Amino acid sequence: MVFGDWYNDRDLFQFGGTNIALENAVDDLKEMADYVSDLSNEDDGVGNFLKMFYDNIK
Repeated sequence: MVFGDWYNDRDLFQFGGTNIALENAVDDLKEMADYVSDLSNEDDGVGNFLKMFYDNIK
């Protein structure tokens, strides 16, 4: 699982199993993402996405 928001994360997205772009991500990354968070990295987008993701697995 890979989270990203900027151009430097594109390489990670090519090898990540599940790619999540944060709300403030550049459009290129959002297009590559499997999911787009509705929160930015400054609004705890990673933590909230992980909680939602794992709560839905149960």
